[in-house]
Amino acid sequence: MFLKLPRFTTVFFFPIIVATGLFYAVSFVEGNYICDLCSQARLLLILPLGLILLITLLRNNAAISFCATVLLTVIGIQTIFGSGHLLDKRSESRAKVESKNEITILNFNTEFQHNNNIDSFIAYCKEKDPDIVVLTESQKNWIDAIDKLKYPTGMHILKGVGVSVLSKYRTLGSQVYFLGMSKHPQVHFQINKDNQIINVVVLHLSARQTPAGYNDRQSELQTLQKQLKKTNYPTIVLGDTNSSNWSSSIKSFLNGANLKDTQDGFITIPTWPARKGKIIKDIAIPPFVAIDNVFVSKDFEVLERKVGPALGSDHMPIFVKLHLSKRI
Repeated sequence: MFLKLPRFTTVFFFPIIVATGLFYAVSFVEGNYICDLCSQARLLLILPLGLILLITLLRNNAAISFCATVLLTVIGIQTIFGSGHLLDKRSESRAKVESKNEITILNFNTEFQHNNNIDSFIAYCKEKDPDIVVLTESQKNWIDAIDKLKYPTGMHILKGVGVSVLSKYRTLGSQVYFLGMSKHPQVHFQINKDNQIINVVVLHLSARQTPAGYNDRQSELQTLQKQLKKTNYPTIVLGDTNSSNWSSSIKSFLNGANLKDTQDGFITIPTWPARKGKIIKDIAIPPFVAIDNVFVSKDFEVLERKVGPALGSDHMPIFVKLHLSKRI
């Protein structure tokens, strides 16, 4: 009797499935630069697994199809739904929220170096009418344009890669820090909404493509975590984190700072990269990682979180509507 050899699809695809599973498992390891990079690519793992599933179904390879289905399900649920909330159970409470306690925020990285599509952003701002507008990678031509929105309060920091803030609320104080090797400005300010002080932090963390960048970002998060422990005010932290909320370092920061991700309970929608010609001329690259984030203290309930349209940047805008609990 001849030894029955494994089917070609089994021999070819099984190592790929094993490698994909190991890649996914490694992405949860904390405190390691390579593992943190792996966490950014979790959504991309769906592509080879989906292709393998399609081919093995057509080839009637039940074993490999089953393995691919299980892995696809695990990665898909964890990555797309983030916190595991498949159903949003807060819809009833949202309908009963008093609108006077709402606050809306628009967060956008302009990528001004390649983006002059300012009119589209202005139109989107007028459509959403946010209480606070935050721009990272801001520059003078953008500032001159958004000042036409006539917000009562505005702050513009142009040293290094700029940050701009427009607010309908009075600012009580502000502090600016230039952290890490990148010297991106980190802006802390406080607003008064209905006699309640709210602490707001706008950040643009160091990129983590190199070990030095990863260490820089870790240091920035640790410094911010220590600063936030000194305040009892409701807090909003937002901007370009240069890291998805799948990253173990981001999760560690949220736990240490006692913050929550506004994305919890909502389907994860990637925000970067989103600009045509970023790698190949005139070819649009679909976003595959959510690096534009809004984190809040537990004084807030998240009523709405939406990713806006492409506005010429390689980042998509984020619109968030929050409800502030009454504080004693």
